Amino acid sequence: MKKTLFIKMIISLAILSLFVSCEDLFTMSLASYLQRDYSSLPVSAQIERAEQALYSDDPGEADEAFNAIQKILGDKSPSDSDYEDIVGLSVDLAVKASGVEDAITSLADTTSDGGDIGSALNDILTSSSLDLDYFDTAYSNVSNIDSSKLDDDQLLFLAAGLALKQAKETGTNDLDSLTSGTPRTDAALALVGQINAEEGTDLANLVDQLNTMIS
Repeated sequence: MKKTLFIKMIISLAILSLFVSCEDLFTMSLASYLQRDYSSLPVSAQIERAEQALYSDDPGEADEAFNAIQKILGDKSPSDSDYEDIVGLSVDLAVKASGVEDAITSLADTTSDGGDIGSALNDILTSSSLDLDYFDTAYSNVSNIDSSKLDDDQLLFLAAGLALKQAKETGTNDLDSLTSGTPRTDAALALVGQINAEEGTDLANLVDQLNTMIS
C-alpha cells in the first residue's frame, strides 16, 4: 500500500515538474520572440508584433514597428489582399509613435477650459515629445489605396498630423491660417472632407472633432 502511494507521489511530482518546465520554456520562448529583430521574423509574425506595439507605452516600439511595416509595404503591391489593412496599421502606428494623440488631448483640454489654443499649440509644436515626420510617410501609403477604407478616427488623426506638421513648418500656431495651397494642407482638408462632406472642410474645427471622438 505504502509502495503504491510512493509510486503515485513520484508520478505526480514528475508531471508537475514537466508542467513547470514547459511553462518556463513557453515564457522564455515568448521573451525571446519579443526581443528578436523584425527582419528575423516571417512577415505574418512581423505584422502581429507590430499590432502588439499599439498597446505598448513605449513610443520606441511603435517606431520600430512603423519602420518594419514600411519595409513590408515596400515589398507588396496595392493589389495584394492585405495591403489596405497594413496601410491602416501604418496610420495607427504613426499616431502611436508620434505622440499626436496626447497632443490633441492637450489641445482639446485647453479649448474646453477656455484657454488660449494658440499658446497651447505653440507649446505642443515646440515639444520634443511630438514627432510629426511619420505622417507624410503614412499619407503616402494611404494615397495608394481608397482612403474611404480607413476609419473616421484614422482619417482625423492623419489629417491632424498633416495639419500640425504644416503648421510647424510654416511657423504658425493658428490652424485657421492653414488654407489650401500646399500638398500637405490640401491632403488634410480632403481627409476631413471625407468625414464632414455636408459641412465642408474646416481645419479650424479639427481639434473639436478629435475631442468629440476621443471623449
